Amino acid sequence: MPPVSIAGQSGRDFRFDYKFSKKADGWLKLHQVPATWRDARLICHAEGNVLASPLTNQLQSAIIDYVREVRGTELTTIFTGVHASFSKGDYFSIE
Repeated sequence: MPPVSIAGQSGRDFRFDYKFSKKADGWLKLHQVPATWRDARLICHAEGNVLASPLTNQLQSAIIDYVREVRGTELTTIFTGVHASFSKGDYFSIE
C-alpha cells in the first residue's frame, strides 16, 4: 500500500511533488510505490515529513479528497500514521 505524507510547512512554496491543501493546512503527497507500514513511515521521515494521521474530520476529508484527485475513483488502500503496532486493536498516532 502506498503511504500519504504530510508536511506541516506553512506558505505556498514547498516541494514540487507535494500539493498544498487548505483543508489540511499543510502539504500532502501520495507516494506511488507500495510499501509496508514501517517502510512507509521511514519513506516519509526520510523526506523530513510524517506519515499523515487523520486525527480530525477536516484532515481526514483532505486526505480522502487528495487521494481521489490523484487516483480518481479507483478503490485505493493507503497507509496513514494511525497504527496498532504495539498491541492488536489499540490504535495510536505517530504524531
